Amino acid sequence: MNEKEVAFIICVNDEIELEECQYYINRLHVPEGYTVTLLCVWAATSMSSGYQEAMETSNAKYKVYLHQDVFVIHRDFIKDMLSVFEQNPEVGMIGCIGTQTTPNRIVPVQSWDEGKIFHNLCPALLDYQGEKESDTAVQMIDGLLIATQYDIPWRQDIFMGWDFYDISQCMEMHKSGKKIVVPYQKMPWCYHDNHVSRMQNYYRDYEVFLKEYYGITEKISSTTKEDMELEQLEEQLKVLLNNFLDMKQKDMFCQVFHGEESRQYIALREYRLLADIERVERENCVEEKFWREDLSREEIFEKLRRLKFLMKRLEYDAEDVGDYEYLEQHFSNVAISAINFEYVWNQEKVAEKIREYRSESVC
Repeated sequence: MNEKEVAFIICVNDEIELEECQYYINRLHVPEGYTVTLLCVWAATSMSSGYQEAMETSNAKYKVYLHQDVFVIHRDFIKDMLSVFEQNPEVGMIGCIGTQTTPNRIVPVQSWDEGKIFHNLCPALLDYQGEKESDTAVQMIDGLLIATQYDIPWRQDIFMGWDFYDISQCMEMHKSGKKIVVPYQKMPWCYHDNHVSRMQNYYRDYEVFLKEYYGITEKISSTTKEDMELEQLEEQLKVLLNNFLDMKQKDMFCQVFHGEESRQYIALREYRLLADIERVERENCVEEKFWREDLSREEIFEKLRRLKFLMKRLEYDAEDVGDYEYLEQHFSNVAISAINFEYVWNQEKVAEKIREYRSESVC
């Protein structure tokens, strides 16, 4: 066991997201004498099996299990993580958000009451920490980031999907006699570029969890008929919108979002953004449009994501001069403003940074 090594472990199916995740890892301050490694598990059959495979491969004492869409923006993360572990040998696991209670008949993700995190669904800052400036012992943490100093086997034998692997691991950590902590964060350590969750398999794993740890065996399902119908409708609209994109039918594509109902679907967020950018660029006679005729559907969405990542780098002071140059060369003010409004929490900060860069460039 290498006590001076920190391994970041990620189950991956998206190269672009991994690239951005790794960008932030590479910016972290590494304490003297320590090394950092990155273990990527491709094509994992489940989160538990992927993490178990990486855990068995790594010789690092400290392991950080990270979602590919979680970006560690706190550059002293490693130092602060090590401080918690070194000062508290009884602590086996830390996370960014969690709960002090052990919910056994409700959905755990609805019970978080400790920690801080930026997430992009609003965008928003979730702050359960309040005025408290101390680490907090918790029962459970969210799997977006799980840091450990002891290896506990992941329950790949019963959790064969992408849900409840984290809650299960918390239970296993407690069974081993170790504590779980959400550290004090002056500002959030991470930004979660999370997407809309599909719940069909969530409740299946919830039943497995309850049976394994509480002996509760009755059927539990909170996926309503309305939820299922909504997900089916969203998938049908995606197929339609993808066809319009592939056939370059911009007018038909934008027409879908003329009504208020279709604009409310969170799962169609990127499609709506593309329609709004196209419409406003057309109204303002922008010459170099975001949606160029020579781009495939995949290239269009990759372009949208890269613009989002650039804007978030500006928000978290993670940018370099090349990022500003790339923004100026590839995106209109319309596209930049749309992404700033949709994904950035501190919108004025980012807008001011862009104005300052342009002013300095003119000079």
